[in-house]
Amino acid sequence: MRFRLPFPYHGARLIGSDGTATSRRDFTFAELLGLRVALSTSASNGAEFCLQLELNDREGRCARHYYIKAGHTPVLLSLFSYQADMLQMLGAVNDQDAFLRVTVETDQPLLNFRVRRYNGALRWEDQSRFGITGPSGTSSVTDVAVEAMLLADPKQVPINISEITSEGVGTGRFRMPAAMLSDSPWLIYPATESSTQFRPALYAPEVATSIPDQVRSLHTAARVFHPVNQPEAINVQIADMASDLDHSGWQYLADLKQHYRHLPLSAFEAWLALSRNPEALAIGVFRLELDELFCQRIQDELAVIWECIPLPRWMGAYAQFREWLIRQGVPAVLLESVLKNRQAVLPAVVSGVKEVGDYLETGNANNLRKLPIEIILPGWYQQLRRTHEANNRWPTDLGFLLKEWIRRQPLPRAVMSLSVVDFSDAVTFLPIFMAFVTAGQTTIDELKANRSRSYVRFAIKMLSDFDKDGWYTPVHSMMVSYLLAAAKA
Repeated sequence: MRFRLPFPYHGARLIGSDGTATSRRDFTFAELLGLRVALSTSASNGAEFCLQLELNDREGRCARHYYIKAGHTPVLLSLFSYQADMLQMLGAVNDQDAFLRVTVETDQPLLNFRVRRYNGALRWEDQSRFGITGPSGTSSVTDVAVEAMLLADPKQVPINISEITSEGVGTGRFRMPAAMLSDSPWLIYPATESSTQFRPALYAPEVATSIPDQVRSLHTAARVFHPVNQPEAINVQIADMASDLDHSGWQYLADLKQHYRHLPLSAFEAWLALSRNPEALAIGVFRLELDELFCQRIQDELAVIWECIPLPRWMGAYAQFREWLIRQGVPAVLLESVLKNRQAVLPAVVSGVKEVGDYLETGNANNLRKLPIEIILPGWYQQLRRTHEANNRWPTDLGFLLKEWIRRQPLPRAVMSLSVVDFSDAVTFLPIFMAFVTAGQTTIDELKANRSRSYVRFAIKMLSDFDKDGWYTPVHSMMVSYLLAAAKA
């Protein structure tokens, strides 16, 4: 008997948390802990493996690559160590159905699997019944608890939707209770304790809903909203809230934040509308007293890049909030305490705030520092190169566009020619470009060039994370102060 084997042999296997190989090909983020990829090769000089994370969503394709060298001893990769990068990629889009396709290859594909937000999916059978299946939709899931909330009233106690049983055994199928047929719309979602999680779904039964001539609250807007017939109802209220801190819509969002913080923000049209309105979003950080962790959620779940909100707009939001507190009769001592608390959050959210002193409070650009960037930045760039001299695979997305855009700006020559090699263009010039965005002098649409907005957001997040503390944040902060001071001069 003769065996014919490929040589050299390259292998990649998924190893579960129990230490044995697994044939599963769908995982959630919660299941990455303990999940590993074993890389092995019979090549005498070893082999280089490529681990690719590819974002699959409706707008297009975004990918990150990691290169791993393996020799005679197998290499075990912990997939949990890539979780932060995976979440950062999904943060570029607000599509809840987006998922990551993970592949491992050398000169040929070796392994592929998917990482998703959810381990279940809701499938409608008719207008009043649905089933919960696995991610592929082929088999029913019975280990699930389902609830529903009335979107027009976040304070109302949610309704439990009972599972249809057969001889006392769950079927993974559900029927709407009578209470959900007399009002609408509803959001159907997995209960917190449910081991099966699925994407929340909108349920809007055909009930006789009277639409008022004028919608004056976010509660009413949520009741009449329909993605086809009334798509702008919530957007209009969010726009009004940007200039009215007494608007009842702020209480609506506060109730969502309090009672449904366990659900993804992108499940609610109100949060999506807020993320699309920079003026209202800036006000919301103050009015809703958002902390750093919730701001991070907005960034990750709603595809928000906080640096895209111009600093002058933050200044206006701060002034509005201060005037509103005074109108509420807040005592002077408490007023300063509340304002300082809000000020403390912003530097952690927008790096450009760190170097602008009292600009947020006064709007006075005369005190901003216009440092000699033509002297400072070349030195910082050399340090950046030394820090990453062993890395020969810098991210290069948007590099050409960024370099060409910077060259058209009225900047010192030493800054325009800062990057001396093509592979460092993207990382080098991104914080300078984003400083122009934060200073209100351009927008990220300058980088689209026939690319999708989700790709641009993905690239910005990836490039800024390359060396956030050592390069991106300090350069962005200094350049924001420089540009605002230069505009005042």
